[in-house]
Formats: sequence, C-alpha cells, structure tokens
Amino acid sequence: FSRIVVSKAQRASIRAELESQFPTVLSYIQFIISTYNQADILGKMFSCLSKWLEFGISIVKVESLFDYLFNSLNNETIFDDASNCIIVLFTSPDALKYPSIFSHLLPYVLQLELILDQSLMIGDKEKAEWITKLITQFGENLAQLIIQMAITPNQQSQTLAHRFCCLVMKCTDMKGQYPVEETCSELTFSFWYALQEEVTSIDDDDKRIILLELFRPYFERLIEVLISKGQLPDNESIFTSEDKETFRCYRVDITDTMMCMHNVLSNRAIEVLANHLLLAVEQNQSWQRQESIIQLVGAGSEYVPLDENQILPRIFSLLPKLNFCNSSIINATLMVLGQYSSWLGHHQETLQNCVHLCINALSNPELIQSASIALKELTMENRMYMSKYLNDIFPIIKNVLENVHVQPNDRIRCVAIIGYILSAYASKIVIDHLNILLAPEVNKLLAYLSETNVDQNTILRKQNICTTLSFISVLITTIGYCGDQSDVDDNDQQQKAAENISEIPEVV
Repeated sequence: FSRIVVSKAQRASIRAELESQFPTVLSYIQFIISTYNQADILGKMFSCLSKWLEFGISIVKVESLFDYLFNSLNNETIFDDASNCIIVLFTSPDALKYPSIFSHLLPYVLQLELILDQSLMIGDKEKAEWITKLITQFGENLAQLIIQMAITPNQQSQTLAHRFCCLVMKCTDMKGQYPVEETCSELTFSFWYALQEEVTSIDDDDKRIILLELFRPYFERLIEVLISKGQLPDNESIFTSEDKETFRCYRVDITDTMMCMHNVLSNRAIEVLANHLLLAVEQNQSWQRQESIIQLVGAGSEYVPLDENQILPRIFSLLPKLNFCNSSIINATLMVLGQYSSWLGHHQETLQNCVHLCINALSNPELIQSASIALKELTMENRMYMSKYLNDIFPIIKNVLENVHVQPNDRIRCVAIIGYILSAYASKIVIDHLNILLAPEVNKLLAYLSETNVDQNTILRKQNICTTLSFISVLITTIGYCGDQSDVDDNDQQQKAAENISEIPEVV
C-alpha cells in the first residue's frame, strides 16, 4: 500500500475500502487458526496479519488474537513467525491511543519470563535472545505507558509496571560473559534509555520528582549491573578477534547507557560509582571490576558541575590505591584524568596528585596513547598551572620524540603538550626549547626535500613531509595558544605567553 503511486484522495479512498474489508480477513484468519496446524500455513497467516498491522489496522480489531499469538511462542515450529508478528504489534502507532488495550498486553509479556528461563536452562541462546527482544521492544516503544501505569492509583497497574522493570533488569543482568555466553543484555539498553528519557522529559516538576523516586532504585541497580557486565574477562583467550570487537562495542553501549544514568540521577550517579569504587579498593576486588568502575566514572565528565567538591575528590583520592597490575586499568585511569581536565583545573589540590601518573606513563609504549591524550587535555585546560612541570615533562617527551617506533599521532600529541606548557613562559625559554625540538624536524624535512630518487617511495616521502610539517605546525600553534584558563589570575605569565608568538620566526 505504501508503494502505490496515487493521489492523496485516492489513497484515502483505497485505505477506507481496505479497512472495511478487514473483518472478512479477520474471520478467515480465525478460520485458519481453528482448522490448520501446519507450520507453513500458519506462517503465511502470521505474515498476513503482520502486513495488516503495518498497514495501520487498529489494535482494537485484533485483540481477540492476543491469546493465540502469545501461546504460539510455545510452539517451536511457528515461534519465529509468531515473534515477528508480535514485534509488529508492539510497534503499532496505536500504543498511546489505546493505553488500556496495550496495558492488557503487559501480563502476556510478563509470562515470557517462563519461556526465557526454559531457554536459558537448555542453553538455547537464540530463543533467549528472541524473548529478550520481545520484552525490551515492548518496553522501549511503550515506556510512556509503563510510567503512566507506575503512578496510577490502581495498585494492580503499579505492580505490573514494576514487575516489568524487574524483568528487563533480569535480562540486563543476564548471567554469563557477553558475547560468548550470553547475547541478551545488550538488547535491553534501549529500554533504559527510553525510560530515563520519559522521566526527564516530564514538564511537571512535582510529577517528575515522584517518577524519579519511583524509578531511582532501578536506575541505581542498573549502574551496579553495568559495572559487572562491563568487566573485562579474566581470560581474554575465550574471545575470538570478532568477539573482541563485539565486546568493545558492547562496552561503548554500556558507557552510553551510563551517560543516561548521569543525566537522570545527576550527582547521585557519580556517588553510586564512588561507593562501589571505595568498596572495590577496601575489599581488594579484582582489577577488572575496578577498571569497569573507572570507565563509568569517565562517562559522567560532561554531567558533573565544575564546583562539585564532595564526591569527585573521594574518587580521585582512591586512584593511587587502585590495583595497577594491568595496562588496561592504567589506560582507563589516564583517560578519566583527561576527561575531567576542566574539573581538575578548578581543583588543583587534586590535580597535583594526578599529574605524575600521566608523565610517567608517557615512557610506556602500552600507555603512551592514553597518557598523551590525558596530558594534552590537562595542559590545554590548565597551561599556567601545568607550566611548572616543564622540567619533569620535557626530557621524557624529548626521548619519546626521538623514538622511531612511536606512532605519528602520539608524537603530535606529545609536541602539543610541550607547546601548551611553553605558551606560559617567556620568549627566551621558549626559544631555547624550540631550538632543541625543531632542529631535528627541520633536518628531516630538508632530507626529505633533497631526495633525488623521487620515483621510488613517492607516497611514503609525501607522508613523511606532511607528518613533519604537522609536527612543526602543531608546536607553533600550541605555543601561541591563549584559551580560557582555570587559573587566569596569573596575568604576568599570560603577558609572557603573548610575547612568544612574535619571537617564533627567529627560530624558524
């Protein structure tokens, strides 16, 4: 119907005629249900019903088929066809037009838990995934209905809404390592996003506060589940290369879901993480759990206000006590320092305890990427304060730049770090350091340009020239950087930084 090219009036006329004939179609569907049990015939019947639902037939007209649809999920031969039809049913545009009809569907959805448990018991991952998809599809498309049922005076409706949230949480907290042992938990993230979106979008302040109190336990429990599900495995050999990439994407989805929790819970989200981190340190829990918590702390960097001074200091005070026995947890910690660079600039008593972790990590090939990212953010946001670390950082970065095995992007970030720090110094100090840094790069550039055999390795030669020019460009640009600073009181240093730009041509 959607592909027919006709006028608007003709389309309306055709739609009206088709809708008038649906009772006949429904009677025939009911006849097939009562007469046949062959999977192929019933499969065509489900396909027919799906097409009519997609066409826009009101859900009210198919309410009589609810029992049969959900009971069909117990029949292995027609499970797939019935599932596809129910998915179409759940995505009906009538959802909020007929809330009472859809609320009648909720008990059917809750009964899916039995099929889910049976599937998990026999190790049928594919069927468990399908059931989880049905459950979360209902919740995602009808999150507003779940909210309405949760605050209705009707106790039965409230109970159904809370039972549904518990069922989705059960799917999120599916036992086993994703994606090797289970593939269901990832499907549920969209529901939690939809639920927090509905809660936060309520205009009525009083109603929003009530809803937040109702659903807060689920959101806080979700944070705990995300910590567990996001943990790196004890033995990564269980992963194929494809599994590793799938799990990496899964952790990105977990981080996105955590951002939703920061959005809906505000500072309470970071407080929950702080409590879990404290427990992990005090009980000497695995580095994998500590690393997972740190990852989720990073997800809140955009939501925590710069003047927050109760929870984040607790978290940063725990960082030196983490179990740094693996490069993954060190990398995660370094990334968090970079993500909170603005906040750290407003809390320099905390910043001074974190700087050397970044500086020391620059010398480690496994850590240089995250260390250089973090240190670049810290120096850019807090160049005046960070300038006092010039003598600590410069020798290390000089060694890094001389290492031929360092990746170009890491070199560029390292030179940017030095540039931001030098931007806070007087021109003589800047020139002294420029002479050390630029001389090798200029010599490289001259060597590339003087190569006589231009026919061989032309592409590599061009890449080398571009990389060297980028190096020089970034260094000069960052030395002249004067951004918004957390420590803008040092006017004398700022004046010195402004003088640097006019001195750079002397070195070049």
